[in-house]
Amino acid sequence: MGRRRRKNAKKQALCSVCQNSYVSSSSFLTRCSTCTTMSRHTLCDGCFYKHIFTTISNDITSRVICPEPMCDTELNKEIIQSAFHAFGNQPLWEDYVSRSNWHGKSNQWIKKFSVRCPDCRVPIEKNGGCDRMTCTQCLLCFSWERAKFSNWIRIPIMWRKNKAKIAMTFYICLIIIFMLFFVKFLLFRMKDLI
Repeated sequence: MGRRRRKNAKKQALCSVCQNSYVSSSSFLTRCSTCTTMSRHTLCDGCFYKHIFTTISNDITSRVICPEPMCDTELNKEIIQSAFHAFGNQPLWEDYVSRSNWHGKSNQWIKKFSVRCPDCRVPIEKNGGCDRMTCTQCLLCFSWERAKFSNWIRIPIMWRKNKAKIAMTFYICLIIIFMLFFVKFLLFRMKDLI
């Protein structure tokens, strides 16, 4: 009799976000394939839905990453749709679909008309002028044509790193000079006291 109870007993789990207990086998939401194969659901359906809802409604990104710990899988549209249908939020789902289609076309345009910075990989668009470009994010100077045809090769014109070394050397020299004058001042004051 005791064995039957154990077989029929539902496995209780504790949600890692809201700390409420839930029956892990009765989840009605589709989860990401990585977490399903490894059987590591640590969020209840409500917290799983809230993560998806918050990510999409705050327009953080068009990508929704699985909220489970140690999982960085991107949730596909079927999982997101099942969550919105389960919690009755069809308008936000339709808004997400239209936005993700727009983002896809925008990404295609960026790939076609831009070159990635060889250092920080930010897409850069050329708007006329010479081929010498400066990345606004990392301040790397590079050649547009060389970056265009060798998109994954680091280009050797790196001014910003040399500028940083020169500036750091200058500030260290200033600090050393200041310390020397301060020590000289203290020695001069000690002579007056003796």
